[in-house]
Amino acid sequence: MPDAQLTSALSHFSTHFNGYIDDLMACLKIPSISALPAHQSDMVNCANHLASHITAIGLKNVQLLNHNDHPSMVYADYIVDSKKPTLLFYGHYDVQPVDPLDKWESPPFEPEIRHDAIYARGASDNKGMFYAQLKALESYLKTSGTLPINVKVIIEGEEEVGSKGLVSGLTKFKDLLKHDALVVSDSPMFSESQASICTGFRGLIYLECHVNAMNHDVHSGQMGGGVPNVIHYCSQCIASMKDPKTNIILIPGFYDDVLAHPPFNATEPVALAHLSQLDDHYRLSDHANNAFFDNIWYRPTLDCNGISSGYINEGSKTVIPNTAMFKLSCRLVPNQDPKTIIQLVSGYIQDFFPSSFNVRVTSLGPLAKAAHVDEKNPYIQAAIQSLETTHKMPILCHGEGGSVPILAEFQDQFNTPLVLIGLNAPNDNIHAPNERFRVSHYKNAIETYIRYLYQIDHSQLNQ
Repeated sequence: MPDAQLTSALSHFSTHFNGYIDDLMACLKIPSISALPAHQSDMVNCANHLASHITAIGLKNVQLLNHNDHPSMVYADYIVDSKKPTLLFYGHYDVQPVDPLDKWESPPFEPEIRHDAIYARGASDNKGMFYAQLKALESYLKTSGTLPINVKVIIEGEEEVGSKGLVSGLTKFKDLLKHDALVVSDSPMFSESQASICTGFRGLIYLECHVNAMNHDVHSGQMGGGVPNVIHYCSQCIASMKDPKTNIILIPGFYDDVLAHPPFNATEPVALAHLSQLDDHYRLSDHANNAFFDNIWYRPTLDCNGISSGYINEGSKTVIPNTAMFKLSCRLVPNQDPKTIIQLVSGYIQDFFPSSFNVRVTSLGPLAKAAHVDEKNPYIQAAIQSLETTHKMPILCHGEGGSVPILAEFQDQFNTPLVLIGLNAPNDNIHAPNERFRVSHYKNAIETYIRYLYQIDHSQLNQ
């Protein structure tokens, strides 16, 4: 039977849920875009807003951590007993730029509820996620005046640009951030109706390549056929690195450190239904196959993200360009070292072009190692049980193709379990126009975290 503390927290949450929506929407109004210097003051305002709100919730030791002039990290804690487990909740208050603005159905920083969803930049990624954590804590603190276990909170402002301040500050703040498990909601549910636990993120490298073939552009009639065309060279280079149909990377040595991973059972009805929905939504065509989920979660990638060269404006211009630029990203899996892959891919590109070409390959970052967790860990099992109780369904364990650079750094520094609880739908348009967070998912997220705190307190972890 649930104890009075859990019952009171759930009752308070149910009664005050509309206010919890208002609190989230107030934060969503702040355009905390870390990638754009013009929004530096908004970053400061958002950090101060969160510090004030967390203080009002009832957490203690609230402070803004600064390191090497990076945006402030908001920290707070609530320590009830040194013998009890300590969870560290992680989130980020910075958001992606909003381009293209004309694709938004409502202004990105004027949150609006439509069709059971909150539409705003940051609604899912990541303000709605960490607000669910904060509101679970508030539900306990406003009813019992305490928490079941020890909790720490760290909310940074640079996740979307590589978490440089937190990565470099982990050593400085290591004692303050000491914990037994790191709890993160920065990944989606398996599908909009299937609750799940994420078992890992892929790593990331990002390269920009500039190629110069001649001293300047030339007339395509006068010199065509006698000079190198940098666009064709770059196209062949890009094409040679990957089979577009199988997605297999063709650079020698790329898979040398990749570990075997048990295949995901894509024949389960829930997986087949989700894949069909993805096929309809994205028009995946031949890429929607039985290996789809393994490809997006457990296998490394190489993708060209952009290319620029020559004349691309309206009308015609008979020119052979002398320069070109393309960008590449690779998603990495456990045991692949980002620096090793940078050297491998950069070396391949440098060697592909004639020696007369000037080729410059630059790592733009963010750099991220892959992060992987064991679903049998008791902290994760407690999360699975909390999700099952909230959603009233079996919970699926799966990977995540994206990258959260800071998580592997936390694992290196603290060697503690990583609990990745998916809260939003995979089609909530994060990083895109009309980003949203379903109201029902926000409600389920808060309930899940209320139950998770209770579950940890009543598990063998608290013996």
